[in-house]
Amino acid sequence: MKHFIQTLTGKITIVILLIVLPVIFIVYLNGSTTRDTWQEQQITKAEDELALYASSMDHIFDLLEETLLYLPINNSSFHQLTAFPQSDTQKHWSLVISIKEQLSSIKEIYPFMENIFVYYPDQELFLNDQVNPQMTTVIKDATTQNEETKTAARLWHTISTENGYYLYWLYPKDGYCLGAWISYDALLSYICQNESGNFQTDNTGYLLTDFVGNVLTSRQNHPAQGQNITSISRETLGTTVKEQNQVTLSRQVLHPGVYIVRILGDTDFSLSEHWYSHNFLAVVILSLLLILCVILAISHWVLTPVKGLTQGIEQIAGGDIDHRIQTTPGASLEFQKIETEFNHMMEQLKDMQIQIYQQELEQNETKLRYLSQQIQPHFILNSLNTLYTYSNRDVEATRKIIRLLSKYYRYVVNVESRYVNLGQELEHIENFLNLQKIRFPRKLNYEIQCENGIDIVPIPPFLLESFVGNSLKYGQDENDQIMLRIQATQIEPFVIQICIQDQGEGFSPEILEAIGEYQKSHVKNELLGTGIYNCMERLSLIYQNRANIRCYNGTPHGAVVEITIHLNQAELS
Repeated sequence: MKHFIQTLTGKITIVILLIVLPVIFIVYLNGSTTRDTWQEQQITKAEDELALYASSMDHIFDLLEETLLYLPINNSSFHQLTAFPQSDTQKHWSLVISIKEQLSSIKEIYPFMENIFVYYPDQELFLNDQVNPQMTTVIKDATTQNEETKTAARLWHTISTENGYYLYWLYPKDGYCLGAWISYDALLSYICQNESGNFQTDNTGYLLTDFVGNVLTSRQNHPAQGQNITSISRETLGTTVKEQNQVTLSRQVLHPGVYIVRILGDTDFSLSEHWYSHNFLAVVILSLLLILCVILAISHWVLTPVKGLTQGIEQIAGGDIDHRIQTTPGASLEFQKIETEFNHMMEQLKDMQIQIYQQELEQNETKLRYLSQQIQPHFILNSLNTLYTYSNRDVEATRKIIRLLSKYYRYVVNVESRYVNLGQELEHIENFLNLQKIRFPRKLNYEIQCENGIDIVPIPPFLLESFVGNSLKYGQDENDQIMLRIQATQIEPFVIQICIQDQGEGFSPEILEAIGEYQKSHVKNELLGTGIYNCMERLSLIYQNRANIRCYNGTPHGAVVEITIHLNQAELS
């Protein structure tokens, strides 16, 4: 009982009971006009809600159309995919992944959309075609229409299916079509739930119609009679029509060209039986007292805490994230909890802002270090010296060096994505080793092995070059020979391992200790090489705890580097 009295509901209930009970009989006799007033208020409220829903729907579709129209501008993969058929698996796969990620990000922004798709007729490629096969067929048929019909392709169209009415939008481009579709039922539920927190999905008072009055949603029961409604009179659309036992309200929505309709029945206007007036003056006086008490109570228990919350939010919105809302003396438990949770949320937000800022700094710094390692100055100088040495005495060797250098720097310059195929990375390493073999024809031997089927696995580019470079620099055996072995295998389902091994003296204890210290605490030791550090940092940022590097000395000698990556199935689809 004490807890109830301390709550906002309890306090308002006590005030109302203390004031209303003595005058309830007089108020009951003086309510002849209450029902009419209540009905008008409900109608006005419903009209305001419909206007809000219609405006919200127009705004949402404007934003959606703008977002879809800018997709091909912001992502060149849409156009590039027209030039890379499915036979070109590597490029085709990477473009499809890029487009799917873009579509998924848009789908998260507009959760009411059933599907956002891209269709390439020449390749028979329909991204997200499994969402609704029937609608997929509709879209494919629409792309084959004549040119006169295509002039209206960027308008919203309504289609009737076995699962109800759907709304779709199609934007033809050169070689492909971009669009989206949504069920009218889902659209109605989303709009009403977003704007009214207590709207239920089985509410029968709302429906959508086209411009001629055909009902497009499945929740079509008459709120008063329980009858199924299939159409609304075209003459009543856009107006408020009052009949004997119901009121029909409707508002036009330009996008996507529908009417949102609300039908009010007896249950929406229900009140107790008519009240009859006997003592108007007493009712006025007592009503004024009741209103005054309610206003004072609400002002103290509701408006004052709300004002404090509003001022606090405005101050925080102005940039003062250190501001905290002060607890209002005597406030109800609900407001105390809101104020406490709000301050706690702001503390978390501040901590999160600091963490995100630090993480962005670390990622940017790592990216800069990574980019600075892509083209190494000493490698350029060594390659040019080798080219100069062979230019006067061996034309064929000179041509080979130029060809290998061209392939090497073409790979370095053109790789812009976060991932490349394992086969591409190994081919780049082999090209790098061939350049080194020209410099040391009798000194360098290498072997590269890749298990069948994993050459298309995506990995970060330039992941292996630093380790291979270390082996070339420190991997000489006692006869000044360098034997380098690179092996890529699948050790478990969705787990690959890349092993780089030489026959040199191996890692020094200090280097192994520096690597272990970094893997435990992420603190870089001065002995840790830049190349190894960048590789471990990139793997940590990209894969989190799903990848690790193990460095050790083999038996009887030689340095061994094992890179193990646990792949998500989504990365391979």
